[in-house]
Amino acid sequence: MARRSRIQDNPLAGLDGAGPASASAIAATGAPTAGPETETSSAPPPAPTAGQQGADPQLDPGKLADDDEAQARRTLQASVGRALAGKYMTFKLSLEEYGIEILKVRELIRLMHITQVPGTSEFVRGVINLRGKIIPVIDLKRKFGMGSLEETDQTVVIVVQYVSQDRLTTMGILVDEVLEVVSIAADQIEPPPDFGVGCVDVEFILGVGKADRRVILMLDIGKVLTAEETRRLGQTAAS
Repeated sequence: MARRSRIQDNPLAGLDGAGPASASAIAATGAPTAGPETETSSAPPPAPTAGQQGADPQLDPGKLADDDEAQARRTLQASVGRALAGKYMTFKLSLEEYGIEILKVRELIRLMHITQVPGTSEFVRGVINLRGKIIPVIDLKRKFGMGSLEETDQTVVIVVQYVSQDRLTTMGILVDEVLEVVSIAADQIEPPPDFGVGCVDVEFILGVGKADRRVILMLDIGKVLTAEETRRLGQTAAS
């Protein structure tokens, strides 16, 4: 029997250095041959329309604007919270709860005789004599437009002290009821509500605190009265 050649046994033998294999032998193995590429690619997909591009949430200008606004709110809330976190004396006016920074509260006084002073603002109840010192007292409910305070056995005068126009101001604020001193953490404080331009003046509200499912309006007692009202209040105490 005739002996078969190496190339017949292995058509690809020429590729490992023994010499070039024939094109027909390579073709017989199914291996690709050199030559021009076969045109097998299809036509490129059509470009997305303007509507399809807008459907991508990453490219949606409205969504990006909403994300930026949400981030700005979170940044503002964190900043306000860090600035206002601390202890507050809480009290009630009608059904609403308010808080004053504890460092601005000097003492609490049970309702005592208040001497009226003619010609003062309608929210000024008068003055009291506190251990020889004359202190003006204001009706905070009337100042806030909530009607006059009705005196009960829970009515309290909170004596506060703050700096206004480089002067130390001391006054009493008449409230329905004093509640407690609470610690409000930074993450439980939100910026004051925005009621729109010209609607409600809330400059005296520092922020809104949350404690045990309660909402506490945190007051800047130094801004409850205007500069002119503070000046007149000082004259009332001196009269």
